[in-house]
Amino acid sequence: MVMVTPLMACLHERYGKAPYLACSHAGVPASLFEGEHPHLGGLARMGGWKKHYWLAPRQWAFVEYLRHGDAGPIYVCDARREKVAELLRRGGVAPERCLYGADFPEDAALNRYERYVALGRRTPAAYRDAGIAEAPAHATYAPTVHVRTSDREDAEDWLRSRGLVAEKLIVLRPCTRSPPADGKSWPAARWSELCRRVQAYTPGMRLLLTGSPAEAELVAELAAQLRVTGCTEVEIAAQDLPLRRLLALQERAFAMISLDTGPSHTAAALGCPVMIFYAKARPAEYQPPECVRRGAGPGARPSPVIALKARADSQQASDIGVDQAFDGWKRLMGALGVGQITAGVETRAKAGTPG
Repeated sequence: MVMVTPLMACLHERYGKAPYLACSHAGVPASLFEGEHPHLGGLARMGGWKKHYWLAPRQWAFVEYLRHGDAGPIYVCDARREKVAELLRRGGVAPERCLYGADFPEDAALNRYERYVALGRRTPAAYRDAGIAEAPAHATYAPTVHVRTSDREDAEDWLRSRGLVAEKLIVLRPCTRSPPADGKSWPAARWSELCRRVQAYTPGMRLLLTGSPAEAELVAELAAQLRVTGCTEVEIAAQDLPLRRLLALQERAFAMISLDTGPSHTAAALGCPVMIFYAKARPAEYQPPECVRRGAGPGARPSPVIALKARADSQQASDIGVDQAFDGWKRLMGALGVGQITAGVETRAKAGTPG
């Protein structure tokens, strides 16, 4: 969902109207796009593609929108072409109104963010004589995650209730167990050792272990192990950190360490320095771009994104060693201009570099 927001920005600029987004996931988009997202004109949630059409009322509603709404050109990013094409046919959408990303193999080598924008720069055949503005060749479109004032106020109340300061938090999105086919897990012992080294390198920071409510037990187990290994500045937030609160926190947090998950993409979009562990996915294809922290002043630089993968053919995040991960953390700090912190005194990598 974060990866398509640059495409939404591109289409908004070209057509002068925020696009209507249709997606297969039922829950996350509603939370991610809650509020006044600048590039969203409407949202349809299908609830998954596996259901037969006649058993999926949300698909009926989308088809009705296609028939009687104000749908214009259709840009299809989803790989499930047959299912999407079926819904478009039911909605009376002519093929010449549509563009499918899969029809442009020349874009396959691009990062996903860039690939979707490349699709948005094109015009479906039915509209080529309609005077649609071209996207400027030099234009770039950054991912956009909208954080409301109420989200920031809620996060501030939550931080105050816990006695925490966002700017002193290293947010972790760990996973110590996952299905073997997924590969997105890193052993608890390695998390413990990495956190010990991170705290020694950047003392004064608190570790905030996050996860979904279903992962609360695993997060608590990891926190207990961290404390045994000497990491005392550890907080747990698996039960009381919904997505909107997390977004407001990511705007301000010192940094984030995460498996390759949605929150790693929202962190990068909000300018939170982030280090990401990859399993099957290729960083060249899925790594989020570096973005300037929201509200940063003149001269602010994009916050770094460090991608970790053991080797090109690796299918498991667990192939990444602690030394490689800690080297990634030092590179992240170096990109921020922060050297090792000793005795509570920060040393800058070079004068004038913003920390």
